[in-house]
Amino acid sequence: VENMFRSLFELMKEQPQEARTANILGLWTSNARKTELVRLLESKGVRIKNIIPSYCTPSELEAAPGAQLNIVLDQYGLPLARQMKERFGTDYIYSRKPYQPDSIEQWYHEIAAELNIDIQTEVADLKEKTLAFQEKARCALDGLTCAISGVSGRPFDLASLLASVGVKPEAMLLQTVLSEDRPDIQSLLDLGVDPIIFRGDNSL
Repeated sequence: VENMFRSLFELMKEQPQEARTANILGLWTSNARKTELVRLLESKGVRIKNIIPSYCTPSELEAAPGAQLNIVLDQYGLPLARQMKERFGTDYIYSRKPYQPDSIEQWYHEIAAELNIDIQTEVADLKEKTLAFQEKARCALDGLTCAISGVSGRPFDLASLLASVGVKPEAMLLQTVLSEDRPDIQSLLDLGVDPIIFRGDNSL
């Protein structure tokens, strides 16, 4: 996957930097431009130049180095961000996609600080709605078990989110466990959840 990201570097060319613009690396969805992250940033005047690999064209990739910031959401996009920083000077923030409301709140504020925008009110409102939805979800899901596979971002944060609504993760299939996963792993263990970890691809 990292090699796929690196191959896109060959399409890029030196560009003048544009203020309040960003590329998002590692957002894997066909609806990438309709996600909460994109909508929130655009509401504050930040133009999203590329969403790699979900939504980008060769001409857009050529202009990618002109972004003010690369927002890297998983480890697979990090080598490309480092290449762009070294060759073109494009700054980046590495902040893997979170799942729990507290984690998401911190994540949004880290990104906002890099772009010099204020999203505190919007994030607080989103968090309040999410917590209310979680309470409803617990009523429907409490007592269930699950397995987790093929997760982008922070899989152990997702496991803690599921545990918080009463769904116990019994097993997790991961390509790799990263050193930066350790705080999330400890948080999961503190909840009394200790799933079996399998290492492999993204299919059970």
